[in-house]
Amino acid sequence: MMRTFFTLRAALVLLSFSLPIGLLIYSFAKHGYLKAGSISEFYGHENGAMRDFFVAILCVVGALLVLYKGYGWLENWLLNAAGGFAVATAMIPCNCWEGGGAKNGWHGLVAIMFFVCVGATCLFCANQTVDMLPTEADRKWYSRAYYLVGVWLFIAPLSACGLAFALGQGSRWVFAAEFAAIAVFAIYWALKSREIAKTSSERKAIFGKLANVNGRVVERDTNVEELLRMPA
Repeated sequence: MMRTFFTLRAALVLLSFSLPIGLLIYSFAKHGYLKAGSISEFYGHENGAMRDFFVAILCVVGALLVLYKGYGWLENWLLNAAGGFAVATAMIPCNCWEGGGAKNGWHGLVAIMFFVCVGATCLFCANQTVDMLPTEADRKWYSRAYYLVGVWLFIAPLSACGLAFALGQGSRWVFAAEFAAIAVFAIYWALKSREIAKTSSERKAIFGKLANVNGRVVERDTNVEELLRMPA
């Protein structure tokens, strides 16, 4: 079970980075430069040459977010919503490529809502298990990291929309802002994996050693040494 959740988080990290990097490799291999101005533009760019890649990754990421189970109802609700918005982002084209016709504002809205839901997870749910970290320095470091990641997940997609409005959808700065947002999303899951490894919170949750009290995950009165000796 623990390996399953670790695999889910690792897949979210790898898939997140593979989307913009894969699109960059394609564009540079074919043209020698980044031809499309945004990640979403690749849906229809050059007759949708990278459409299947774009849609597949977003749909798999969405499914993984729905499958992942957090430590409370709010975290689960936010991740389920984020998963739904990820799939909607894949299924609703932006029509922002050359010859795409009238722009589709719904695409931008659901993409922003995806990052808002994950950002809210960072700000309101990620700290649930921070108190279980072994040192005060660790607790402060992870709390600050989750706060910064959450704030950036709100700012980055809004920055991309602002850049698209100010500079045009074809601006490479839009791609850069979207890349930054996706990178921070991946960083969150890497941080969460590292924190869980330090606290053994998944192991404890599986064996019923944790309780959610007023939004904070706490350990029940148990022999932790005996718990740690249990097989994974």
